[in-house]
Amino acid sequence: MHKDEIRKQLEEQCRKFKEEQGGNVTLYAGNSKPDRKPWKKRPTPGDMAYQQALAEAEKGTDQQG
Repeated sequence: MHKDEIRKQLEEQCRKFKEEQGGNVTLYAGNSKPDRKPWKKRPTPGDMAYQQALAEAEKGTDQQG
């Protein structure tokens, strides 16, 4: 289904509900767009190499002890 078809279907259901059952339909505002996420620093190749070397060093100390 496309958006237009869904809108038509909802409008028809809304009209039937109002006319046949005498109901009230409340329309709510859509959700607002989320705020921008805080800036995050991307790791540089040096940062990634340091983390890898640190992980390897930790593995080496675990095997010795």
